This record gives sequence, C-alpha cells and structure tokens, in this order.
Amino acid sequence: MPWLLRWQVGEALSLIDWGGTWLDNRNLQNLSLDMSLLGLADGVNTYWDVSRLGVDGTIVVRSNDLVWDADTGTTAAQDGAGTWTTDNRWWNGSSNVNFVSNGTSNVIFGTGSGNGAVVQVNNTGGISVRDITFKSGTGTGAAKYYSISGAAGANGVLTLAAGSWVKADHDYEVDYGSTISAVIAGTNWSKAGLGRLILSADNTFTGNLSVLQGVLDVRSALALGTTAGNTQVTGGATLEVRGGITVAENLVLNGSGYNNGGASLGALRNQLGNNTFSGTISLNSATQVTSDDGTLSLSGVISGTGA
Repeated sequence: MPWLLRWQVGEALSLIDWGGTWLDNRNLQNLSLDMSLLGLADGVNTYWDVSRLGVDGTIVVRSNDLVWDADTGTTAAQDGAGTWTTDNRWWNGSSNVNFVSNGTSNVIFGTGSGNGAVVQVNNTGGISVRDITFKSGTGTGAAKYYSISGAAGANGVLTLAAGSWVKADHDYEVDYGSTISAVIAGTNWSKAGLGRLILSADNTFTGNLSVLQGVLDVRSALALGTTAGNTQVTGGATLEVRGGITVAENLVLNGSGYNNGGASLGALRNQLGNNTFSGTISLNSATQVTSDDGTLSLSGVISGTGA
C-alpha cells in the first residue's frame, strides 16, 4: 500500500543527498526538480515555495500570500504605484482583502503582466510584514522593478518579522533590481532570490542579515542596519557596495560570489566609488573580494580559515 503524505501550511520537505554517485554536482544552487513527479501540485491560494531549495534543500508549502493590487476596481491583481496601508489593495487569489500589519502576512509585488512601480509605506506606526517577494515586470531597465519607499517618520518604517525572507525573484541585471528605500526595522532576516536587491536607507534593524542568493546592493552607510549583529554572505551570493560610503558592519564571507554568465562577482564587491568596510571580516572559506571601479578599503581585522 503506498504512503499517503500530507503537508500542512508552513511545513517543509527536506531533500537529503546520501552521497550516491548519481549526483555529480552537489551544489544545491544547480539542483532542479520536476514537482509533478514528486506529486507536489499547487492548489488554490496554496503553492510550494522552492526559494529555499538552493540554500538548505527544503521546499515549503505556503498559503494565502497576498499580491499587491494597484487597481482594486479590476478583477485580479494589477501592477502599479500606490500607498501601502492596511486597506484592501491586496489580492488573495479570489478577492481583495485588507492588510493586517502584525508581521505574519507574506506579500508579493509584481504579477508579471505589467511594469514595476513605487509603493510607499505610509501607515500609522508603519507596516509589519513577514516575507516579501519581488517579481519583475514586462518593461525594460528600471521600469521592470518595484521599489518600496517610506513616508517620513514612524509611518514610513517597514518592520520585518524575525526570520523573514526578502526574495528578488527575477533575473540578475548589472544596473537594475528591486529596491527598498523605506527604513527597515526588525531583526534577523535573509536576502534570497537570484536578482539584485538594493537597500538605500539608514536602516535600524538588529541581529544578523544573511545574504543567501543573488546580489545585495547597499547604497547607505547604515543599509545593513545597526552593528548589533553581522552580515553573513553564503557561498554563491554577493554583497555589493557603492556610493563612497563607510560601513561599520561586521562581515562573515564565503566563496567567490554570484556567478554572472561564468564570471564570479566576489563575495564582497566594490561596484562604484571609493568605499570602506571598517568592521571585522571573518573568512569562513576561500573567499573572493573584487573591485570593479574605485577603491575598496578593509580597515577592520580580517580573520578566519579563508584568510
């Protein structure tokens, strides 16, 4: 009699490599699956999230993620600009619903059928959310991508729940990507997805920031939050800096960075201008650091097995 497997929302299926000779390349970034062969089918408002597959080999079943809807007068989610409050600009797969700002909702920007746009956080006390997914639109250049800005003061703060993921679920482009210019508060979150995520505000979050996939592009001295914690870059991901800034963050680096068409960007990359990292840097494995333009200064203590 076959096994009948049932997963609940939030539970994960873990894939384990037992070392068989059939798996020549054990880099999870290169692992792909036929979900239908596994019997894992998306349902109404429920889907299998494979964003963690390339990081830790898990697939998580998700339910009722809310999609940004700029035009509530039209059926289904529509791309476009707007203001993020607790109103009903969110499509749950069957209807528009109000946003509950308590750090438990997962949201998606971009339906794939239109251009990106600027969405401004402007809500009493700001907005608290869990996972954020950015998808790209059908335009070209910067117009493809969403940007989350923030109103002045507390009403414009975006608070990420502990353990949140912000996923740039689109291709990597050299000059463009999804942007968060609102002040980010909260603690212990991760950047996922192969695309570029740009942080440009003086953020106040604490704890550790994990760069798991793709490129995290910092354009403010405090983009990586307070120094209460560190930023950890996983092998295959890149932390990028530009703008002539000094960042006091402590770093933990691994690997040669994101692979862009056969060229490794480096775990730490100076994209533009003369920039400085003044915190400690721990090299947990053989690590590549690159500078495309300008000078990158590392003034803190460098240590670790990869040094």
